[in-house]
Amino acid sequence: MKNNLPVSFSAPWGSLLFLITTISSVCASVQPFRPVETAAIIAKRQGCIANFYSCANQGAAFNGVCCQNGQACALDANNSPACCPAGAICTGTAPASFVTPRPAAPTAVSYVPNTYFTFPYIATVFDGSDDCSAAVSQCSANHAACNAQLQGQAGGAGYAVTIVVPGGGGTTVAPGAGVTYDAARASSICSSLSSAACSGLQPSMCTMSGTLANGFYFGTGNAAPRPTAACVGLVGAVAAGVAGLNIINGL
Repeated sequence: MKNNLPVSFSAPWGSLLFLITTISSVCASVQPFRPVETAAIIAKRQGCIANFYSCANQGAAFNGVCCQNGQACALDANNSPACCPAGAICTGTAPASFVTPRPAAPTAVSYVPNTYFTFPYIATVFDGSDDCSAAVSQCSANHAACNAQLQGQAGGAGYAVTIVVPGGGGTTVAPGAGVTYDAARASSICSSLSSAACSGLQPSMCTMSGTLANGFYFGTGNAAPRPTAACVGLVGAVAAGVAGLNIINGL
Protein backbone atom coordinates (compact mmCIF):
# COMPACT_ATOMS: atom_id res chain seq x y z
CA MET A 1 0.00 0.00 0.00
CA LYS A 2 1.27 3.46 -0.91
CA ASN A 3 2.58 5.47 2.01
CA ASN A 4 0.85 8.90 2.00
CA LEU A 5 2.91 10.33 4.86
CA PRO A 6 4.87 13.52 4.07
CA VAL A 7 8.24 12.87 2.50
CA SER A 8 11.26 13.71 4.65
CA PHE A 9 14.56 14.26 2.93
CA SER A 10 17.90 13.35 4.39
CA ALA A 11 20.61 15.99 4.58
CA PRO A 12 22.04 15.47 1.04
CA TRP A 13 18.65 15.78 -0.63
CA GLY A 14 17.67 18.83 1.42
CA SER A 15 20.97 20.48 0.57
CA LEU A 16 20.45 19.92 -3.15
CA LEU A 17 16.94 21.37 -3.05
CA PHE A 18 18.24 24.37 -1.11
CA LEU A 19 20.96 24.80 -3.74
CA ILE A 20 18.37 24.88 -6.55
CA THR A 21 16.35 27.49 -4.70
CA THR A 22 19.43 29.63 -4.06
CA ILE A 23 20.66 29.44 -7.66
CA SER A 24 17.22 30.31 -8.99
CA SER A 25 17.08 33.34 -6.70
CA VAL A 26 20.52 34.54 -7.81
CA CYS A 27 19.70 34.00 -11.48
CA ALA A 28 16.58 36.07 -11.13
CA SER A 29 18.80 39.10 -10.47
CA VAL A 30 21.33 38.34 -13.21
CA GLN A 31 20.94 40.71 -16.16
CA PRO A 32 23.00 41.76 -19.16
CA PHE A 33 24.99 45.00 -19.04
CA ARG A 34 23.38 48.10 -20.53
CA PRO A 35 25.27 50.35 -22.97
CA VAL A 36 26.48 53.73 -21.72
CA GLU A 37 25.73 57.10 -23.22
CA THR A 38 29.14 58.10 -24.55
CA ALA A 39 31.02 61.35 -25.04
CA ALA A 40 30.43 61.16 -28.79
CA ILE A 41 26.71 61.50 -28.14
CA ILE A 42 26.82 64.11 -25.39
CA ALA A 43 29.68 66.27 -26.75
CA LYS A 44 27.38 69.00 -28.11
CA ARG A 45 25.42 69.22 -24.86
CA GLN A 46 28.34 69.26 -22.44
CA GLY A 47 26.46 66.99 -20.06
CA CYS A 48 24.25 63.95 -19.66
CA ILE A 49 20.74 63.79 -21.04
CA ALA A 50 17.74 63.98 -18.69
CA ASN A 51 17.48 61.14 -16.14
CA PHE A 52 21.17 60.21 -16.60
CA TYR A 53 24.22 61.02 -14.47
CA SER A 54 27.96 61.19 -15.10
CA CYS A 55 30.26 58.25 -14.28
CA ALA A 56 33.40 60.42 -14.48
CA ASN A 57 34.18 59.96 -10.77
CA GLN A 58 34.69 56.20 -11.35
CA GLY A 59 38.04 56.68 -13.09
CA ALA A 60 39.61 57.56 -16.43
CA ALA A 61 37.80 54.77 -18.26
CA PHE A 62 34.49 56.49 -17.48
CA ASN A 63 35.43 59.93 -18.73
CA GLY A 64 32.53 61.30 -20.80
CA VAL A 65 30.28 58.36 -19.89
CA CYS A 66 26.75 58.54 -18.47
CA CYS A 67 24.42 55.92 -16.97
CA GLN A 68 20.69 56.15 -16.37
CA ASN A 69 19.41 56.90 -12.88
CA GLY A 70 18.81 53.58 -11.14
CA GLN A 71 21.82 51.99 -12.83
CA ALA A 72 25.41 51.70 -11.60
CA CYS A 73 28.54 52.53 -13.57
CA ALA A 74 30.56 49.34 -14.08
CA LEU A 75 33.08 47.57 -16.29
CA ASP A 76 31.84 44.66 -18.41
CA ALA A 77 33.68 41.44 -19.28
CA ASN A 78 35.86 43.37 -21.76
CA ASN A 79 36.72 46.00 -19.14
CA SER A 80 34.69 48.52 -21.12
CA PRO A 81 32.39 51.08 -19.46
CA ALA A 82 28.86 49.78 -19.01
CA CYS A 83 25.75 50.29 -16.89
CA CYS A 84 24.15 47.73 -14.58
CA PRO A 85 20.66 48.04 -13.01
CA ALA A 86 20.88 48.69 -9.26
CA GLY A 87 20.65 45.48 -7.24
CA ALA A 88 21.35 43.26 -10.24
CA ILE A 89 24.35 41.07 -11.08
CA CYS A 90 25.44 41.91 -14.63
CA THR A 91 27.34 39.54 -16.91
CA GLY A 92 28.83 39.55 -20.40
CA THR A 93 29.55 42.63 -22.47
CA ALA A 94 27.44 45.72 -23.02
CA PRO A 95 25.93 46.32 -26.48
CA ALA A 96 27.90 48.80 -28.54
CA SER A 97 24.87 50.92 -29.43
CA PHE A 98 23.12 53.21 -26.97
CA VAL A 99 19.30 53.01 -26.96
CA THR A 100 17.73 56.45 -26.66
CA PRO A 101 15.36 56.63 -23.66
CA ARG A 102 11.66 56.79 -24.48
CA PRO A 103 10.33 60.35 -24.28
CA ALA A 104 6.93 61.16 -22.82
CA ALA A 105 4.15 60.87 -25.40
CA PRO A 106 1.31 63.42 -25.74
CA THR A 107 -1.98 62.04 -24.46
CA ALA A 108 -4.39 64.37 -26.30
CA VAL A 109 -5.17 64.22 -30.03
CA SER A 110 -4.29 67.40 -31.90
CA TYR A 111 -5.13 68.54 -35.42
CA VAL A 112 -3.43 70.49 -38.21
CA PRO A 113 -4.80 74.07 -38.09
CA ASN A 114 -6.78 74.75 -41.31
CA THR A 115 -10.28 75.44 -42.64
CA TYR A 116 -10.46 72.57 -45.12
CA PHE A 117 -10.31 69.26 -43.27
CA THR A 118 -9.92 67.94 -39.72
CA PHE A 119 -6.59 66.16 -40.17
CA PRO A 120 -5.11 64.68 -36.93
CA TYR A 121 -1.40 64.62 -36.20
CA ILE A 122 0.06 61.14 -35.86
CA ALA A 123 1.88 59.95 -32.74
CA THR A 124 5.60 60.66 -32.55
CA VAL A 125 6.53 57.98 -30.00
CA PHE A 126 6.47 54.37 -31.22
CA ASP A 127 7.23 51.63 -28.68
CA GLY A 128 7.60 49.08 -31.48
CA SER A 129 7.32 48.58 -35.23
CA ASP A 130 3.59 47.79 -34.97
CA ASP A 131 2.91 51.27 -33.54
CA CYS A 132 4.91 52.84 -36.36
CA SER A 133 3.10 50.81 -39.03
CA ALA A 134 -0.26 51.82 -37.51
CA ALA A 135 0.74 55.49 -37.82
CA VAL A 136 1.66 54.97 -41.48
CA SER A 137 -1.76 53.39 -42.08
CA GLN A 138 -3.40 56.31 -40.24
CA CYS A 139 -1.73 58.79 -42.60
CA SER A 140 -2.90 56.86 -45.65
CA ALA A 141 -6.48 56.46 -44.40
CA ASN A 142 -6.84 60.12 -43.43
CA HIS A 143 -5.36 61.29 -46.73
CA ALA A 144 -7.97 59.21 -48.56
CA ALA A 145 -10.76 60.53 -46.30
CA CYS A 146 -9.60 64.08 -46.92
CA ASN A 147 -9.75 63.63 -50.69
CA ALA A 148 -13.16 61.97 -50.47
CA GLN A 149 -14.66 64.79 -48.38
CA LEU A 150 -13.18 67.68 -50.33
CA GLN A 151 -14.33 66.16 -53.62
CA GLY A 152 -17.79 65.39 -52.25
CA GLN A 153 -17.54 61.75 -53.26
CA ALA A 154 -20.40 59.32 -52.51
CA GLY A 155 -22.28 61.73 -50.26
CA GLY A 156 -22.72 64.99 -52.12
CA ALA A 157 -21.04 68.29 -51.38
CA GLY A 158 -19.03 68.33 -48.18
CA TYR A 159 -20.30 65.17 -46.48
CA ALA A 160 -18.99 63.84 -43.14
CA VAL A 161 -16.25 61.19 -43.10
CA THR A 162 -14.52 59.03 -40.51
CA ILE A 163 -10.90 59.75 -39.68
CA VAL A 164 -8.37 57.66 -37.75
CA VAL A 165 -6.74 59.16 -34.65
CA PRO A 166 -3.61 57.97 -32.77
CA GLY A 167 -4.33 54.73 -30.95
CA GLY A 168 -6.48 53.34 -33.76
CA GLY A 169 -9.79 54.95 -32.84
CA GLY A 170 -12.12 56.42 -35.44
CA THR A 171 -14.19 59.58 -35.25
CA THR A 172 -16.63 61.18 -37.67
CA VAL A 173 -15.93 64.77 -38.69
CA ALA A 174 -18.12 67.30 -40.44
CA PRO A 175 -16.83 69.15 -43.53
CA GLY A 176 -14.68 72.18 -42.90
CA ALA A 177 -15.44 74.73 -45.61
CA GLY A 178 -18.66 73.06 -46.75
CA VAL A 179 -17.64 73.21 -50.42
CA THR A 180 -16.14 70.74 -52.87
CA TYR A 181 -13.06 71.00 -55.06
CA ASP A 182 -11.89 69.37 -58.25
CA ALA A 183 -9.59 66.38 -57.94
CA ALA A 184 -6.35 68.32 -58.51
CA ARG A 185 -7.16 71.02 -55.95
CA ALA A 186 -8.40 68.51 -53.36
CA SER A 187 -5.28 66.38 -53.83
CA SER A 188 -3.03 69.40 -53.37
CA ILE A 189 -4.78 70.46 -50.16
CA CYS A 190 -4.82 66.94 -48.69
CA SER A 191 -1.18 66.29 -49.56
CA SER A 192 -0.19 69.50 -47.80
CA LEU A 193 -2.20 68.59 -44.71
CA SER A 194 -0.85 65.04 -44.69
CA SER A 195 2.72 66.33 -44.92
CA ALA A 196 2.15 68.53 -41.87
CA ALA A 197 0.35 65.81 -39.88
CA CYS A 198 2.67 62.91 -40.70
CA SER A 199 6.05 64.70 -40.86
CA GLY A 200 7.33 62.51 -43.68
CA LEU A 201 6.95 59.17 -41.86
CA GLN A 202 7.70 56.33 -44.28
CA PRO A 203 7.11 52.55 -43.91
CA SER A 204 10.86 51.94 -44.22
CA MET A 205 11.45 53.96 -41.06
CA CYS A 206 9.50 51.43 -38.99
CA THR A 207 12.54 49.13 -38.98
CA MET A 208 14.45 51.61 -36.80
CA SER A 209 14.96 50.65 -33.18
CA GLY A 210 15.97 52.52 -30.03
CA THR A 211 16.63 55.85 -31.69
CA LEU A 212 15.32 59.33 -32.43
CA ALA A 213 15.00 60.32 -36.08
CA ASN A 214 13.07 62.99 -37.99
CA GLY A 215 11.23 63.99 -34.83
CA PHE A 216 10.07 60.42 -34.09
CA TYR A 217 11.12 58.01 -31.34
CA PHE A 218 11.46 54.39 -32.47
CA GLY A 219 11.45 51.98 -29.52
CA THR A 220 12.74 48.46 -29.15
CA GLY A 221 9.49 46.82 -28.11
CA ASN A 222 10.76 46.83 -24.49
CA ALA A 223 11.58 43.13 -24.48
CA ALA A 224 12.36 41.88 -20.98
CA PRO A 225 15.93 40.66 -20.44
CA ARG A 226 16.26 36.90 -20.44
CA PRO A 227 18.28 34.85 -17.93
CA THR A 228 21.84 34.24 -19.04
CA ALA A 229 22.74 30.93 -20.62
CA ALA A 230 25.07 30.17 -17.75
CA CYS A 231 22.26 30.43 -15.21
CA VAL A 232 19.87 28.36 -17.27
CA GLY A 233 22.49 25.65 -17.68
CA LEU A 234 23.45 25.64 -14.02
CA VAL A 235 19.89 25.34 -12.75
CA GLY A 236 19.22 22.61 -15.30
CA ALA A 237 22.29 20.65 -14.31
CA VAL A 238 21.47 20.72 -10.61
CA ALA A 239 17.85 19.81 -11.27
CA ALA A 240 18.97 16.88 -13.40
CA GLY A 241 21.23 15.74 -10.59
CA VAL A 242 18.37 15.73 -8.11
CA ALA A 243 16.17 13.82 -10.55
CA GLY A 244 18.93 11.26 -11.00
CA LEU A 245 18.92 10.55 -7.28
CA ASN A 246 15.37 9.14 -7.64
CA ILE A 247 13.81 11.08 -4.78
CA ILE A 248 10.41 9.44 -5.07
CA ASN A 249 7.55 9.77 -2.66
CA GLY A 250 7.14 6.60 -0.63
CA LEU A 251 10.54 5.07 -1.37
